[in-house]
Amino acid sequence: MSIANVLGNVASQFSVARKRPSGFSTACFIEYLRIQARQIFAHRGVTAAPGSVRIVGAEVTCPNYGALLGLFKEIWLAEQYYFRTSAPAPLIIDAGANIGMAVLYFCKQYPSARVLAFEPDPTACAALKKNVQANKLNVTVHQAAVGGEAGEIDFFSDPAHEAGVSMSAHATGRLTRRTTVQCVCLSRFITEPVDLLKLDVEGSETEVLVELAASGKLELVQRLIVEFHEHKGQPRNQLPVILDLLRSFKIRSTRENNVVMVYAAKGPDEF
Repeated sequence: MSIANVLGNVASQFSVARKRPSGFSTACFIEYLRIQARQIFAHRGVTAAPGSVRIVGAEVTCPNYGALLGLFKEIWLAEQYYFRTSAPAPLIIDAGANIGMAVLYFCKQYPSARVLAFEPDPTACAALKKNVQANKLNVTVHQAAVGGEAGEIDFFSDPAHEAGVSMSAHATGRLTRRTTVQCVCLSRFITEPVDLLKLDVEGSETEVLVELAASGKLELVQRLIVEFHEHKGQPRNQLPVILDLLRSFKIRSTRENNVVMVYAAKGPDEF
């Protein structure tokens, strides 16, 4: 990566950071610069690939700087999962938790939060469990995908990027490594009101929400943040179906490339 590209990326991310829902954070932006530098040096062979690094005051196990940088930019710099609640101990479900950067963000924002985290990839889930334990988070980890039916399913990942951010139950692009993982239905785990359901399941969004609606458990969810991947899970993954299922919620959405972020809340918009 050239110096001009690096400076362009930094300028772009500074613009993103200035629009953070909770306000610009100098400490957070400096943290981004540190991770960006580490990623560049690791790519050039100057430093080794990461094992454990200290980020935002937490000990974080991560397989590679590229994935870590992408997650940090989305979750901490842009605050993609920012939400407001008056609940003293909000119940949060993170479906598609990867190594736990969103889990860490939720627990930093709401220290008394209870979190259920689901991640099917063995490498990512191992890092997730280490991060939960190392930082003493009130998080229950399930090594499983979420979907419309329970059982074993094929799961695909990029063999060149351990614990990448694009792993999916649908074989697309560079996702050529196939493994078998457990899949569960979220309805089984929802027995009380859920303050936030974060759904980033790389092409299985529709089937997860259809199952929740059919079980009646969608009614217990107060807010959703759904990362809809229109290029995965087709033709079954359909945004109009999702929007219809969420018609009783107040909805806003944003689009970037092939990803649509859907924010849905009951009552006043709380994002």
